[in-house]
Amino acid sequence: MSDELFESFSGLIYSLCGIFLPLRKKSMLTSRLLKRLSALNFRSLQEYYDFLLSPSGRSEEIIKMIDLVTTNKTDFFRDERQFNFLSSEVLPVLANGKKLSAGNRLNIWSAGCSTGEEPYTIAIVLSEFCGRNNLENSFLITGTDISTKVLEAARAGVYRDETVLTLPRHILLKYFTKKKISGREEYHVSLELKKYIKILRFNLMENDFKPMNNMDIIYCRNVIIYFDKQTQKALFEKFHACLKNGGYLFIGSSESLFNITDKFRMIAPSVYVKV
Repeated sequence: MSDELFESFSGLIYSLCGIFLPLRKKSMLTSRLLKRLSALNFRSLQEYYDFLLSPSGRSEEIIKMIDLVTTNKTDFFRDERQFNFLSSEVLPVLANGKKLSAGNRLNIWSAGCSTGEEPYTIAIVLSEFCGRNNLENSFLITGTDISTKVLEAARAGVYRDETVLTLPRHILLKYFTKKKISGREEYHVSLELKKYIKILRFNLMENDFKPMNNMDIIYCRNVIIYFDKQTQKALFEKFHACLKNGGYLFIGSSESLFNITDKFRMIAPSVYVKV
């Protein structure tokens, strides 16, 4: 791939999903796109790029290309400190304010939910908190991602043993069902937990965030590291508008809102509240 063609692909990807790819990512992008060349019997990356700009390419292939270039790394209880803070500090405040009660549904958004481990983890934390405090499970967690491939996995809620065996045994027994499929052990998220999860495709570059309004908590962790500063600023303006007053924002442990926005106040490492 020439530098010029890389810039064309990079510009297209940026316009579609806000991911900024510097020139040093050329080898990575090339290796991933070659998979589609093989599948579609194209002779060159230029031919593939031209196809992406065609009407049929935009309607059928763009999403598959985005699936290839997005990075999806996640785990159950990734950065456990944040989930401990959610359980010990955030949820008691929301419960005392009657925001977590039979008459008030708590709305949580997992933006960039990947294969579902994050929204299911949030649901487990909430269910455990409600159980300890004799509260009804009055919450809905909306998990979104731009990649259709990972969303299929999130909706299925089926995980291999190496993915879930780091979970405490009582959590595993309570919220998962072990099955053996074609000689391979799988763990299926319980239907009881799934009913609190809604999985949708949503592009964070959309102008219309109204479907995500009235959120009490937003998780957007390890996502903005792929965006440039301008895109980050625009995104957090939208998150601010989506959150209720006093709503909470969780970002990745390596991320910061410093020099991006002053509309959130940090209350713990990587945890902010809307001001």
